[in-house]
Amino acid sequence: MKKGYLFFGFIFFCCGHVFADVRLPKIFGDSMVLQRDGPVAVWGWADANEIITVSFHKQTKVTKAGSNGNWKIMLDAEKAGGPYILKITGKNTIIFRDILMGEVWVCSGQSNMEMALKWCDSAEYEIKTADFSMIRQVALKRDMSGTPLVDIRYPAAWKTATPGNVADFSAVGYFFARDLYRRLKVPVGIIHSSWGGTIAETWISADGFRHSNDFKSLGLLPQLDIDSFIRAKKENVEKLIHSIQKSLPDTAMVKLWKDPNYKDEAWPKMKLPAAWETQQLKSFDGTVWFRKTIDIKASDVGKEAILSIGIADDADETYVNGIFAGKTKNQNTSPHTYKLSVGNLKPGKNTIVVKVEDYWAEGGLKGKKEDMRLSITNGNEYDLSGNWLFQVESIADNAFSVSPNAYPSLLFNAMISPLLPYTIRGVAWYQGESNANGA
Repeated sequence: MKKGYLFFGFIFFCCGHVFADVRLPKIFGDSMVLQRDGPVAVWGWADANEIITVSFHKQTKVTKAGSNGNWKIMLDAEKAGGPYILKITGKNTIIFRDILMGEVWVCSGQSNMEMALKWCDSAEYEIKTADFSMIRQVALKRDMSGTPLVDIRYPAAWKTATPGNVADFSAVGYFFARDLYRRLKVPVGIIHSSWGGTIAETWISADGFRHSNDFKSLGLLPQLDIDSFIRAKKENVEKLIHSIQKSLPDTAMVKLWKDPNYKDEAWPKMKLPAAWETQQLKSFDGTVWFRKTIDIKASDVGKEAILSIGIADDADETYVNGIFAGKTKNQNTSPHTYKLSVGNLKPGKNTIVVKVEDYWAEGGLKGKKEDMRLSITNGNEYDLSGNWLFQVESIADNAFSVSPNAYPSLLFNAMISPLLPYTIRGVAWYQGESNANGA
């Protein structure tokens, strides 16, 4: 990794709350690591004009909270060492114990940073032999915000790299910290803040975009009201469903949909194979049923057959003439095929029914035209591409949630902005796959 430096300015935000007690950011805690060999920021909130005393090692610093309750002091540089106690006193007292001075790195990015040690090669050995009291990690819970936060919203605890803790450490973060520790012989602290499958844009501040010639327009977008965004998304999906079939069905109705004799004349048509987002079901995640009736020659009955329905994204459950043919889940690279037994087909009308579940991103029966066919063992084939009847069963549970990739800066605001005042050596970032198409 090339050595890099991020220069963070300290940002002070006005706050309308009155703080009865002195409070520090949730990133502070027992067993934390502070950055050695330079001034170290300690900050928080209190009552307006409250006198705050900070004691650490052989230092004592005194400051006064501003009229908005914000306060900050800078500890003098300390060499690597510890454990020490950090004591903050105002109208109340807060004490943090077992604090080390060492190297502090933010480890962030997408799934390659998020992946835990327990999922790595030789995980059992690595976990069993992890005995590094000088290596600590604090992991931030996934979170999003439409505006920059001054503190993380969920508790976070510093953990020591021991067999009882290290399985859930970021694997890349852990190996990086271990290598630093072995080279430098000083404590190493990792602030782990990552989210798999996320794009770089969600990790970048609006101010960062404003200073980029390529992405300047993103820095001019208004701050996102997530609650309003969710309400609008829900309203759009409800309007979509109403335009297709008025309302969602009840359970009793859905049970009839695999019956070949079910009256489906009122169902709308969709041309397949294709992702349903490219047709009537734009921006939809959920469960949709497809039906198609074809004529089978009498000479093709009484033989085994192979049914190929295309690529069902993300899962399917398939029936032929009401008889279960098979199901496949999370296999989105090749057509889903099912072997039909002798007697499954009949002369004349035959009905194929496919239930498709889509959890995120694109959904539907996709692939090439030749991926949708019925192949008889005597060599005859029936083309299944073209119009299918469809009906929506349900909306996915996460359909009304906001993806961290839905809007710029959502993860910066919640998972990086609160860390900016924390004194660090640098950042280790593992990013790329979700930006492959726009590298």
